Amino acid sequence: MRGAARSGDGLIAASRGRTCAVRPDGGVTCWGQDGIRERLSAAGLNNVVAVSTGDHPHQELHVCALHGNGRVSCWGSGIQGQLGRGDRLSGYLPEPVPRIYDAVALAAGSDHTCVVHAGGDVSCWGSGSLGQLGGVAVAAASRPQRVPGLDNAVRIDAGPSSTCAIEADGALWCWGLRGGAGIAGAFEPARVGGLPGVVSVSTGRDETCAVTVAGRVYCWPVAAIPRPAPVGGISDATAVAVGDGGACAVHADGGVSCWGARNAAGQLGSGGTAPQPRPSRVAGIADAVAVTLSSGSSRISPHTCAAHENGSYSCWGGNGVGQLGDGTRRARSTAAPVVGPEDVPEDRIPHDPTDLLRTWLDEAVRERETEAPWLRAAWDHVRDRTSASPGASFRGSVQPSCHLSGGSLVCQADSMEIVEMTFETVVHELAHVYDSTTELVSGRAWGGVQLYFAVTYPHCFVDGGQQPGVEILADTMTHLVEPTAWLAYYASGCSDLEIRPTSEAEEVIRAGLAGQVPDWYPDTVTSGAELWTLLRRLLSARILANLADEFGGLCSTDWVRYPLDWSLVPPESRNPFRDGGC
Repeated sequence: MRGAARSGDGLIAASRGRTCAVRPDGGVTCWGQDGIRERLSAAGLNNVVAVSTGDHPHQELHVCALHGNGRVSCWGSGIQGQLGRGDRLSGYLPEPVPRIYDAVALAAGSDHTCVVHAGGDVSCWGSGSLGQLGGVAVAAASRPQRVPGLDNAVRIDAGPSSTCAIEADGALWCWGLRGGAGIAGAFEPARVGGLPGVVSVSTGRDETCAVTVAGRVYCWPVAAIPRPAPVGGISDATAVAVGDGGACAVHADGGVSCWGARNAAGQLGSGGTAPQPRPSRVAGIADAVAVTLSSGSSRISPHTCAAHENGSYSCWGGNGVGQLGDGTRRARSTAAPVVGPEDVPEDRIPHDPTDLLRTWLDEAVRERETEAPWLRAAWDHVRDRTSASPGASFRGSVQPSCHLSGGSLVCQADSMEIVEMTFETVVHELAHVYDSTTELVSGRAWGGVQLYFAVTYPHCFVDGGQQPGVEILADTMTHLVEPTAWLAYYASGCSDLEIRPTSEAEEVIRAGLAGQVPDWYPDTVTSGAELWTLLRRLLSARILANLADEFGGLCSTDWVRYPLDWSLVPPESRNPFRDGGC
């Protein structure tokens, strides 16, 4: 049977920290990490019959929607070409995939995407280095490419490094490294033997599972030659989903059963966190039409969600970034209803990426300004000079400048550009805005913070043009706001750097944000000579701007320039502060 997606197919999709679902009116709504941005991104979509979101434990995610007219729209990370737009740039507003006009099924993998065409052909695009595109490319393909050998497909599923398609006669074909077909380097589709007619398939990082026409569920490890083994206790399944160390099946009566070796976040819905070796019904689920599991990561726990016949949703499992949609961040080991996200009014639907970025951050900052007032100060300062960029620069950037005003050095952030539109990226860049704008900070207090990071991390990123400690400072501020954020610079292996901020570094930041001089500073600096010894070695205009009034102030500012002219800077042996006698 071909045509639009059948009831339940693609109605809900969970990925690391996020869930997206098709609404009864044909729109799409999302919740969880960056949920406000995702709702704004999807607000202009209509006539959607299925949604699929890539699930990767480390990289940023992408989302694709299948429309009733056969078109496919994608948005999110595009660094592997997984948006199908002909380039490898990210884009956070949905755009139709060129040359796709007759899709009837859709699947987004970690960093690739595939569709089934009305005629039974299959096209894929994105990363192909592991064979997940079906032999048509071993690198990234940024435009749809036909998968050879398939012309009768009706369903499809994409995993981290593999893809599986179901043909109209129930035959199952898989391809990709560790792709479930069990053939090493099976970059072209290979048929999975030992299965009766298949009606549903899900392939994950560890295993692949399939539902047969008789309602039985069979699973096998993706790394082995497939010997599909029946899952006991299920004889009436209609669909299956594989996630982090477990799987769930939808029963014909609308119930959901889950099982698996990992359940630390309660993602199997058993009411506890112990492994669930045999399928067990999830309490309170009686009218499900679809189920979906995420893979999670070292920072964000996995979760599970179900779509109900009446258009509502329930979720359970990890909830550290709000991925359960229940209005809390409390993990749950039993199903809880999703609190319906508010619709986006028509006049607030973003019309371009910069409009999306600003509209999103207006709301996101409003949500966090009570706990982090500095976010509001930084955003108000730079909002109208902020833009979204599809460029290839790393994540985002802030352009700072300084100038002399009334004999004092004044610094500010002139603009902010965001490439990777995630909240953790934006918080990191807003930290740079705050750190580089003297009018926002308490001079001596924040100067003590800046000096601490410069002295503690003197060798970090100098070769990359960054002042010592600047990026570590911004990462630490990010961690205080978003504890699950990936800290790019802590992860870089800088000398003597842990993988996350120390408690001392966090306390220094907290003190400075509260306008208090960190204890470290007066314990370390007791005279202008001591301060100048440190400043001279790590001299930064922004630090000098905040500490220029120390110890009676500078004797003269004639040597102060931006950028600094080292031929005018006093030598280390001379104390330029007034306590040195001028």
